[in-house]
Amino acid sequence: MRIVISILMFIVGLGCIAYSYVGTVIRLAEDAARTADSGDEAGAISMVIDFIMRGEVPQLAGYLYAGALLIVLAVVYLLLGKSKDPEDDTAPDKN
Repeated sequence: MRIVISILMFIVGLGCIAYSYVGTVIRLAEDAARTADSGDEAGAISMVIDFIMRGEVPQLAGYLYAGALLIVLAVVYLLLGKSKDPEDDTAPDKN
């Protein structure tokens, strides 16, 4: 069960990161479209290239950080979670 929970947390974390980047691309495309609609096509291209060259953090950074946190928690939970195995050496003897 611990593995399933860790895998689900990892997938949700990746989904949050993907949502952050997709949302950023959509917002950038909307800004570029507004600039192009105003008649400045070269300015729209320049804006996109400038955004890529600066390597800006996605505008939805909360989802980016939440996704990274979920991935870290999933790995830590998988590696350091307590075993519920009844034959574990740390279980008290019944004698």
